[in-house]
Amino acid sequence: MPSFLKSLFGSKRPQKQLAAAVPGKMFAWKAGCWLEATETTIFLLPGQLVRDDEKIGSIIETSSDDALIGFTHDPDTKNITEIRLKLEAGQSATVRRSTQAMMVADDQRERKIYVTLPDDTT
Repeated sequence: MPSFLKSLFGSKRPQKQLAAAVPGKMFAWKAGCWLEATETTIFLLPGQLVRDDEKIGSIIETSSDDALIGFTHDPDTKNITEIRLKLEAGQSATVRRSTQAMMVADDQRERKIYVTLPDDTT
């Protein structure tokens, strides 16, 4: 089947895939990929993800206005060094630029998260 027909009529990927996140381990967060928490989960992202002339909402999108986003600033340069994203169970988020991220926790117990991959058929 030609690729354009497959993209129109072919089978679609599962909406959500269950994955495990290990605290302290870096992972690649692909642009357009949605992560949904199954319990309270905190992700760390590099501050360089947001450029000087941008607003955080143009880079990180969340499913809920209640999702929390915090920043750590370098005291000397005032630049953002770290972005903290806290999601409660059922909340999700995506990034507009691919980046490295890390899930953080007080223990080493892996957390389950749902991953919805972006549609690559464009």
